[in-house]
Amino acid sequence: MDFEKYSTKNIINKSIASCNGVYKKVLVASLIQYVAFLITFILTQSMLISFVVYLVFLPAQAKFLADMRNENVNDVFKVKSKFGNYLILSMFFAFVFGILSVLLIFPAIIFLANYALIFDVAGKENLGLMESLKLAKEKVKGYRGKIAWLCVVFMFILILLIGFCMLMSWLLSLILPTLAGVIGVMFGMFTIPSFYFVGAFTGISLFLIFVLPVELVCISNAAKAVESDKKYMENVAAEVLKEESAKEENKEELKKEDETKEEDNPTDYIS
Repeated sequence: MDFEKYSTKNIINKSIASCNGVYKKVLVASLIQYVAFLITFILTQSMLISFVVYLVFLPAQAKFLADMRNENVNDVFKVKSKFGNYLILSMFFAFVFGILSVLLIFPAIIFLANYALIFDVAGKENLGLMESLKLAKEKVKGYRGKIAWLCVVFMFILILLIGFCMLMSWLLSLILPTLAGVIGVMFGMFTIPSFYFVGAFTGISLFLIFVLPVELVCISNAAKAVESDKKYMENVAAEVLKEESAKEENKEELKKEDETKEEDNPTDYIS
């Protein structure tokens, strides 16, 4: 097996290419999961609760996307045996990442860099919250900066989608009076223009349906790339050590040859 050096660009390209021929299956799973998110939001009017429900299925979705050609869409929603672990994990992730994102984006990126593989690990291993967190963090040891950069790429896409949808929503508000009003958020404690909320919600929805599956594939491939890079570096180190050893052997052989020549051709030096 040929091992490769870690490359964010290669990971993204391979992840997109891996969806060829199976994107309809991926889209169906993503849409069903999004419908669960949307229904929860309509019933509860809470983004936090809706994201918890959405994230409950994310470990199974990550496992499905890691081997999408052999897995079935139904497997994404067969979480009964691990529902407790998935629920605790989704609540923890939604709460911590939500708080960090509201306070400052940089801590959220650090959190993602450490625990980006959490859903990939939870989908493949039957572990509790703390064990999953520990294993996910161990897997990215030495590669947190590269994983962070991968997460930043998709966060940038999310920001672009939200910004574009807000712009479109604002333009529509010039025509539709409904979008020109205000809406209460965070249990009515704050009010914002309706077009802000509609634009942000639409941007997030597009991200969840079309982009997040690709990100999950990228994260799964990143985990493989980390292992491949480690093997690659081990092979490089072994090759360097082999070359150094060969150089030392050559030096020893040359030294012996010189000594042999001196013995065969002794020279007297007269001062």
